[in-house]
Amino acid sequence: MFKGLQRVSFARLKGTLTGRVLVNAGWASGATPITVGLGIIQTGMMARMLGPGGMGTIALFVATCAIVSSLFKLNNAQIALVYVTKALTECDTAQVRHLIRYCYRIDVLSSILSFAIVTILSLVIPQYLNLSPGQENLQIIYGLTLIFQSCYSTSLALLRVADKFSWAFYQSVIHSLIKLAFIAVLYINHSGLSEVVWVLVFLSLFDGALIYLLAKKAMNISKIDVRPKRMWWQVSRNVRVFQTIGYGSGFIKTIYRYLDVILLGFLTDIFSVGIFRAASQLTGLFDIPTQALVTSLTPEYSRLWFNGEVRQLKTLVLRFTFALISIFGVLAAIMFVFGDLIIQIIFGTEFLPAKKPLLIMILASMVGLATSPLNSLQIATGKAWPAMLSGLAGLLIQGTLLLLLVPRTGVSGAAWAKLGGIVVAVAVILPSSIRRLNATKNSDYGMSRAHIG
Repeated sequence: MFKGLQRVSFARLKGTLTGRVLVNAGWASGATPITVGLGIIQTGMMARMLGPGGMGTIALFVATCAIVSSLFKLNNAQIALVYVTKALTECDTAQVRHLIRYCYRIDVLSSILSFAIVTILSLVIPQYLNLSPGQENLQIIYGLTLIFQSCYSTSLALLRVADKFSWAFYQSVIHSLIKLAFIAVLYINHSGLSEVVWVLVFLSLFDGALIYLLAKKAMNISKIDVRPKRMWWQVSRNVRVFQTIGYGSGFIKTIYRYLDVILLGFLTDIFSVGIFRAASQLTGLFDIPTQALVTSLTPEYSRLWFNGEVRQLKTLVLRFTFALISIFGVLAAIMFVFGDLIIQIIFGTEFLPAKKPLLIMILASMVGLATSPLNSLQIATGKAWPAMLSGLAGLLIQGTLLLLLVPRTGVSGAAWAKLGGIVVAVAVILPSSIRRLNATKNSDYGMSRAHIG
């Protein structure tokens, strides 16, 4: 049981810090050329099969499930990244076992509850989001993804804690290949929306099972706590506080991410939702390599912080922040120059109206992603309030702008609202992130460690 825990402790990690981050980021983003390339082909075939209307319907299914799930999901991946890492640095294997068991059980229970709510809401939501009659059954079917992927985030976080980024790489590649094969078959057979939904549900089941088995092997989980000393739901007050604040932050982040899709469906039509989704998917290409880097940085942040090596932490944050700013300048220039051509090649001429919102959303991505290495420092060091307040401020601005702009300018208004929300969110969290970065081992760090427990 957990025979490999010592191998992932901080003291025995080998290599330089920057080198280790780059290696992990390499594994985390190594699949990026493959997944992005295959994803472009998949997206192109789906867009030509379904058109803007079908793509908009899928976007509304995804948004509905995500928002409902956020009402009950406690974002246990953050607990795994921060508190499991902390327990490992302290060689507290009993606490590691307990936290893993706690996270998984909460994941499963919350996903079942979320699916039940989606099933009920599917009876009334389609008429308010301008969906075609009869699609409530497809919404219920797609809701099964909530159950099948209930443990995905926690399992992926455990792979990162265990430095098994290479395993996540292989899982991502396998997923992309299988999805491409299924979508290709559907495209050749001129399939429709229902077949696409069933494929997405199957893939969620496959991904959820595979990532759990990988995490189980990485952490050497066998029979967790055969004779537990406490009930599975009993965790420390510090974990509860962190989880509660993280829940608020996660809920706000989800609403912030999908509010534009829901309001577009409510205020405009399904075609506009499809155009907006096309722009979002292209903008999402920026997220993939950045998220790979940030996810590889987070465990290192936690290890450095809890070991008191704040000076080294500061160097790491600044180095990768400046690197991302440079990289995004080049990528954004490419999208600005070749946006029309890229849209036409991937989605087809029906989606050319996505060009203007695409350019606006690229600016939003640059602002948010270029500062992500600095702003992710808060969660990684156990301070969740700034992220939640930042998300709340951004959400309020985005929601206000959506209501003001979407009725007048449609999809472009939604893009401007996203940019405004991101700018405000970054402006709110940036000062506290800089203060956190400038903390000294004897003052701010000591108080934080005492608070976190």
